[in-house]
This record gives sequence, structure tokens and C-alpha cells, in this order.
Amino acid sequence: MSGNELRCPHGLPVTVGVEKGMPVYLHTHNNEYCAVLNTFSITPEDVLQTMIQSILDNNEFAQFSQEQGCRFHEFAIIFKRSAEVRTRVYEKIAVLSKNEAHVDLAKKLFLLVVIILADAQTALSEQEFTNLISDFFLCFGLAFKKALVHVSNDEEFSHLKAAVEFQKKYVHNMRKSDTYDISSWAR
Repeated sequence: MSGNELRCPHGLPVTVGVEKGMPVYLHTHNNEYCAVLNTFSITPEDVLQTMIQSILDNNEFAQFSQEQGCRFHEFAIIFKRSAEVRTRVYEKIAVLSKNEAHVDLAKKLFLLVVIILADAQTALSEQEFTNLISDFFLCFGLAFKKALVHVSNDEEFSHLKAAVEFQKKYVHNMRKSDTYDISSWAR
């Protein structure tokens, strides 16, 4: 055995493999999983991000509705709690917006985000909500009003419009462009 060999906490040599895109540690002598290393190799955040990425990659969000139940609520909770997930969702909206064939999917995902943010105002603390809106504003704030007209004419979002306007007027008043371009459909 060489000195550079990877060993698990059991003292056994291990190899690293990849299964379903995730690293796994196997004991070399019997090719069985190392329970200790595999337990620590994946964080809860990794699991949640993988779950959201699956929803985005498979466009599952296109069938979501507030009444749909578990999958929608899981998506909403993870979206509100993870900045990394929000970034992935915002990037997905921007990517879908660039392709004319996928604009409807971009609109559906944008509306889903708007619904989650509107709900977040009552579900989160004032500071948490402000942080969510600030992140959202940096991504789509300048195009928000025009985009909202294309996905919903519901007055239910008037308080969200006010929160975005506050960001525009008092927090990010020097901002000249959004991080992500959705102008192909938000005109």
C-alpha cells in the first residue's frame, strides 16, 4: 500500500467513484460503501439543490400550481431559503427567455417566482423578505412591471410591485440594467 492511498475513518483503503453524478466512497477490499465517508460527502444543501435542478432540467415547474401540493411547496420552501437555488432559477428564466420556443416556459417560471415572493412577504421576517426582493430586483427588477403584465394581470401582486418599486427608488436607484435579460418577452 502506498503512502498516498486514501483511507476512511475505519482505516481501510477507499476508492472514489461517481454514481448518478455524486461522489461515493467504496472500500477497496470488498467494494462496499463506506458509511462514514458517504454520510459526510453530501450535505442537505446538496440534496436540495439537486432536487431543484431536477425540477428545472425536466421543466416540471410548468405543471405547478399553488394547489398542486407537495412538489410545489417543496420548491417554494427551498427557493425562499437558498440563495444558490434562487440563482439557478433566475438563470433558468434568462436561458429560457433567449429561445423563442421556450418563452412560455420562462413566463411560467417567472410567474411561479412572483407567486412565491408574494407569499414570502407574509411568511418571512421583514429582513428575510427584503433580502429576497433585493436579490430579485438585481436580476429582473427593471423589467418587472412589464414582465408581470405578460404573466398575470392579478392585483394580488400589488404589494410585491410596491416592494420592487421601493428597491428601485431607494436601494438600487443607480442601477441601469438587470443581471438577466428577459426583454425578448418583457417589453
